[in-house]
Amino acid sequence: MEQQSLKKLNFVPEYGTKGYNMAANAYTTAKSYVPAPVKDQLTKVEETVAAVSAPYVTKAQDKGSELLKAVDEQVRLLITLQSWKRPFPFLFRLCRYFFFPASKCRACLHLNDVCI
Repeated sequence: MEQQSLKKLNFVPEYGTKGYNMAANAYTTAKSYVPAPVKDQLTKVEETVAAVSAPYVTKAQDKGSELLKAVDEQVRLLITLQSWKRPFPFLFRLCRYFFFPASKCRACLHLNDVCI
Protein backbone atom coordinates (compact mmCIF):
# COMPACT_ATOMS: atom_id res chain seq x y z
CA MET A 1 0.00 0.00 0.00
CA GLU A 2 1.26 3.45 -0.78
CA GLN A 3 1.57 5.89 2.07
CA GLN A 4 0.39 8.68 -0.24
CA SER A 5 -3.03 7.03 -0.52
CA LEU A 6 -3.59 7.57 3.22
CA LYS A 7 -4.77 11.06 4.07
CA LYS A 8 -4.89 11.15 7.89
CA LEU A 9 -3.12 7.98 9.01
CA ASN A 10 -0.05 8.15 6.77
CA PHE A 11 2.21 7.81 9.84
CA VAL A 12 0.87 4.36 10.80
CA PRO A 13 2.92 2.22 8.35
CA GLU A 14 6.14 4.03 9.28
CA TYR A 15 5.60 3.71 13.02
CA GLY A 16 4.44 0.12 12.60
CA THR A 17 7.71 -0.71 10.87
CA LYS A 18 9.68 1.07 13.59
CA GLY A 19 7.80 -0.84 16.30
CA TYR A 20 8.38 -4.14 14.54
CA ASN A 21 12.10 -3.43 14.22
CA MET A 22 12.37 -2.50 17.91
CA ALA A 23 10.56 -5.70 18.95
CA ALA A 24 12.71 -7.83 16.63
CA ASN A 25 15.89 -6.29 18.05
CA ALA A 26 14.69 -6.84 21.63
CA TYR A 27 13.84 -10.48 20.84
CA THR A 28 17.22 -11.08 19.20
CA THR A 29 19.01 -9.56 22.19
CA ALA A 30 16.97 -11.59 24.68
CA LYS A 31 17.53 -14.75 22.65
CA SER A 32 21.30 -14.28 22.85
CA TYR A 33 21.06 -14.60 26.66
CA VAL A 34 19.25 -17.95 26.54
CA PRO A 35 21.35 -20.83 27.95
CA ALA A 36 22.77 -23.29 25.42
CA PRO A 37 20.64 -26.31 26.51
CA VAL A 38 17.45 -24.31 25.97
CA LYS A 39 18.42 -22.89 22.53
CA ASP A 40 17.58 -26.15 20.72
CA GLN A 41 14.11 -26.26 22.28
CA LEU A 42 13.60 -22.57 21.50
CA THR A 43 14.53 -23.17 17.87
CA LYS A 44 11.99 -26.00 17.64
CA VAL A 45 9.29 -23.79 19.16
CA GLU A 46 10.11 -20.97 16.71
CA GLU A 47 9.87 -23.36 13.75
CA THR A 48 6.53 -24.74 14.97
CA VAL A 49 5.10 -21.27 15.54
CA ALA A 50 6.32 -20.11 12.11
CA ALA A 51 4.73 -23.13 10.40
CA VAL A 52 1.39 -22.78 12.20
CA SER A 53 1.09 -19.01 11.91
CA ALA A 54 2.23 -18.61 8.28
CA PRO A 55 -1.28 -18.75 6.70
CA TYR A 56 -2.68 -16.32 9.27
CA VAL A 57 0.18 -13.87 8.78
CA THR A 58 -0.37 -13.96 5.02
CA LYS A 59 -4.08 -13.22 5.43
CA ALA A 60 -3.38 -10.43 7.90
CA GLN A 61 -0.88 -8.83 5.54
CA ASP A 62 -3.36 -8.98 2.68
CA LYS A 63 -6.21 -7.46 4.68
CA GLY A 64 -4.10 -5.00 6.70
CA SER A 65 -3.74 -2.42 3.96
CA GLU A 66 -7.45 -2.59 3.12
CA LEU A 67 -8.40 -2.20 6.78
CA LEU A 68 -6.01 0.72 7.28
CA LYS A 69 -7.38 2.45 4.19
CA ALA A 70 -10.97 2.01 5.44
CA VAL A 71 -10.08 3.34 8.90
CA ASP A 72 -8.26 6.28 7.29
CA GLU A 73 -11.38 7.11 5.31
CA GLN A 74 -13.54 6.95 8.46
CA VAL A 75 -11.13 9.24 10.32
CA ARG A 76 -11.16 11.69 7.40
CA LEU A 77 -14.96 11.60 7.33
CA LEU A 78 -15.17 12.07 11.09
CA ILE A 79 -12.88 15.10 11.00
CA THR A 80 -14.72 16.60 8.04
CA LEU A 81 -18.17 16.11 9.54
CA GLN A 82 -17.00 17.31 12.95
CA SER A 83 -15.83 20.54 11.34
CA TRP A 84 -19.26 20.88 9.68
CA LYS A 85 -21.00 20.17 12.97
CA ARG A 86 -19.53 23.23 14.69
CA PRO A 87 -21.33 25.86 12.60
CA PHE A 88 -24.37 23.64 11.97
CA PRO A 89 -24.87 21.44 15.07
CA PHE A 90 -28.43 20.53 14.10
CA LEU A 91 -27.39 18.84 10.85
CA PHE A 92 -25.59 15.82 12.27
CA ARG A 93 -26.00 13.47 15.17
CA LEU A 94 -23.05 11.44 16.38
CA CYS A 95 -23.62 7.73 16.43
CA ARG A 96 -21.35 5.06 17.86
CA TYR A 97 -20.39 4.05 14.31
CA PHE A 98 -20.99 6.92 11.87
CA PHE A 99 -22.48 10.37 11.43
CA PHE A 100 -26.00 10.49 10.09
CA PRO A 101 -28.36 13.33 9.20
CA ALA A 102 -30.37 14.64 12.13
CA SER A 103 -32.91 11.85 12.19
CA LYS A 104 -32.95 8.42 13.78
CA CYS A 105 -29.55 6.87 14.02
CA ARG A 106 -29.52 3.86 11.69
CA ALA A 107 -27.01 1.92 13.78
CA CYS A 108 -28.45 2.12 17.28
CA LEU A 109 -31.86 3.77 16.65
CA HIS A 110 -31.49 6.47 19.31
CA LEU A 111 -32.89 9.94 18.93
CA ASN A 112 -30.26 11.54 21.18
CA ASP A 113 -27.72 14.01 19.88
CA VAL A 114 -24.97 11.65 20.97
CA CYS A 115 -25.63 7.93 21.23
CA ILE A 116 -22.18 6.73 22.19
